[in-house]
Amino acid sequence: RRGKASGLMCSYNAETYGSGVFGAGSKEQHGAIPSCANKYLLSTLARQTWGFDGYVTSDCEATAAVQTEHGYTHSDANTTTAVLQAGMDLDCGSFLNSDRVGKLLRTKAVDEKLIDGALSRQFRVLFRLGIFDPPRLNPFATIGEEVVNTPEHQALAKEAADQSLVLLKNLPISRTIPRNAHPPTQAVSTKVLSPEVALLQESRPA
Repeated sequence: RRGKASGLMCSYNAETYGSGVFGAGSKEQHGAIPSCANKYLLSTLARQTWGFDGYVTSDCEATAAVQTEHGYTHSDANTTTAVLQAGMDLDCGSFLNSDRVGKLLRTKAVDEKLIDGALSRQFRVLFRLGIFDPPRLNPFATIGEEVVNTPEHQALAKEAADQSLVLLKNLPISRTIPRNAHPPTQAVSTKVLSPEVALLQESRPA
């Protein structure tokens, strides 16, 4: 809100608070609603309470995960309705592809107004960025490829990556944390559930 962001991303996870078009999540998910289908987060909180005026994109393949991983929906039509009505506008992935969405629209399985709303929010941001302005009115139009991937930019990217690192040691969990453990720091070792981290560890020189 303070930074006046133009883009937000809904993530892979699900929340046990909020609201969804099809109610709470499954018992297996403890009633949690996938982020990209959480209307409270994307519309009520972000747009109505915070005044967010931009577009919401999914994390990559998080739209499909609403159906395939979380089991919140059980059909393409319901999944599409759930995320678009919640306030998501752009799918980073392959779920909302032209073939699937086109079929849903032709069969009237999804309300066309939901598609129109998502497109309108995306295009408003593009207009604000000057994407459709004549080149002479767009200061970014004079930026050429010669400034892309320069040594200075590479150094800045490395510095940003260096400052964002979090050191975790990938160990099997040896004990569980009791509910009354305080402090819990010695009650359990950390398990990093990430194939990327495992790959980095495997490729690390001995």
